[in-house]
Amino acid sequence: MANNRTSGMLTTFSESVTGRASISAMQMDDFFTDRFDKDLERYAQGIFVAGSMGNWSMLISFFSAFMIAVPTAFVMLAYHEEIDTALLGLALTYLLSLPYFLQQVAFILNIFLGNLTSLERLLQYTDKALPQEPEWFKESDPEASSWPTKGEIRFTQVTLRYQSSLPPALDNLDLVLKGGQKTGVIGRTGAGKSTVMSCLFRLVDPVSGTVHIDGKNICEIGLHTLREAMRIIPQHPLLMSGTVRNNLDPFKCREDQELLVVLAKVGLDSELLDTEIGQGASALSSGERQLLTFARVLLSDAKIICMDEPTSNIDAKTDEFVQKVVREEFVGRTVITIAHRLQSVIDYDNIAVMQKGKLAEFGSPMELLSDQNSHFSSMLSSLGAETASKLKIAASRAHQAHKVGITPMKSIDLSSPSSTMEIQPADLVDAKIDSKQEQL
Repeated sequence: MANNRTSGMLTTFSESVTGRASISAMQMDDFFTDRFDKDLERYAQGIFVAGSMGNWSMLISFFSAFMIAVPTAFVMLAYHEEIDTALLGLALTYLLSLPYFLQQVAFILNIFLGNLTSLERLLQYTDKALPQEPEWFKESDPEASSWPTKGEIRFTQVTLRYQSSLPPALDNLDLVLKGGQKTGVIGRTGAGKSTVMSCLFRLVDPVSGTVHIDGKNICEIGLHTLREAMRIIPQHPLLMSGTVRNNLDPFKCREDQELLVVLAKVGLDSELLDTEIGQGASALSSGERQLLTFARVLLSDAKIICMDEPTSNIDAKTDEFVQKVVREEFVGRTVITIAHRLQSVIDYDNIAVMQKGKLAEFGSPMELLSDQNSHFSSMLSSLGAETASKLKIAASRAHQAHKVGITPMKSIDLSSPSSTMEIQPADLVDAKIDSKQEQL
């Protein structure tokens, strides 16, 4: 009981220390103080019960020793003439030490029962009632070199719930993402954007419906095989303590030259390769951490790249460089980006607008903007007239580039006054559109 109640008290203490700035800002001091006092009181109650039981067991051991020693002593005194003197002395010696040994047995038993909490938790995790993760490998898994080849993703009537008591996070989702195209997934909070990625990586399996990648049902593929075929760039970079080399190539599968090439592609100095980045990559800036995750993805040949707004925590200059890397280095790969800023995906091939777990709209940015009543148009209008105008021009230029088979190579700067309405036809795709049209 005491051990189980310790976790609540330690959790409250840890949360209070970690979030002390937010607690102070939100004036929640009294709430966390009262919460800690209640947890401490429950822990004290458990300790009191445990101590009382220990004292009670010691009392019982002394009483038991007394009840055994006194009758035995009277018997030995009554028949002392018939018992050998040496055996009599030995018996009396053991009788005098019996309370001590019983006390030690009671003390050890009390500690042993307390430590059984760890075994109890292990049994809970190994219990068959606890949901187990699907197999990592299956005999029917395709070879990594032969699947996927196109990167086409097809969601068919997919319904997903995180818990049976909760409403569906995805509700009969029908979505087809063609291989080699970039798709931005947008929507309000709780619309189901992140759930699309959770379903794709099988962090949670769908209740009904199927997800196919290049014609293969992902639920029939081992988890490791599936996840090895894709790469993800999270919003907050996940880096390990050690060197940049260890983070880029943790399994020592790549040559130094390959590592130097990807570092150059993302604009990082080659001298960083053997630099210790420290705990939590504290030696690197936020932008460098994110660029390092891009470099790690560039080392792989995965046909499907998932990104969860990777530029939300970096400065504008690094953001522009990251967008350039996406446009240049991810050509021919299927890119899915969960976007909270429309300018990140305005030049993508397709936009998927999610609403309450359903696909509200899907199409190219220009197709969606052509309908003034579309959700995408209303989201764009809510940013303000000036910003909306810039993004519409960016979408138009990107649409022209896609029509002639050119990838837009330059992003629009929404923070610069010079990039308002004075955008020339060659600004977003350089002069390549006009030259391509002349060739056609």
